[in-house]
Amino acid sequence: MAQRLTSLIVVCGFLVGCGGGEEAKIPPLAPVSGTVKMDGKPLQGAVLSFLPKGATAGHMVTAVTDAEGKFACQYSNGAPGCPAGEYQVLISKLLTPDGKPIPEGSTAADVGAVETIPMRYRDPEAPSGSVMIPQGGKTDLNYDLKSK
Repeated sequence: MAQRLTSLIVVCGFLVGCGGGEEAKIPPLAPVSGTVKMDGKPLQGAVLSFLPKGATAGHMVTAVTDAEGKFACQYSNGAPGCPAGEYQVLISKLLTPDGKPIPEGSTAADVGAVETIPMRYRDPEAPSGSVMIPQGGKTDLNYDLKSK
């Protein structure tokens, strides 16, 4: 299943990078931020992927948590924020087999990285991962994940 998620992220990243040479129009972006905790503790280094769902058009939006578990979304061009619409939110965190962060300059495949987040938070089919981002205003999202 981890391989399926990795493939999905790679395909999404490839599609985002293939713009056809023409500058894509950037939709209005709303600030989206929040925190991620695992078992009540801030989760550093988690990757949140906001996949457009239903009638929502556009690119995947991503965020990475800091040492306090805080994140702020970035659109595919690096601009802060997220277009209005419905998104499936996937949360992932890869570490080396000995539990260390992936070294800079290495890929997850290089180090045989393992997923540390339970599948229910990474499953694109999980209905609980859906979120609606309204037009304008700031959206705060808080996730308290359970390891068991």
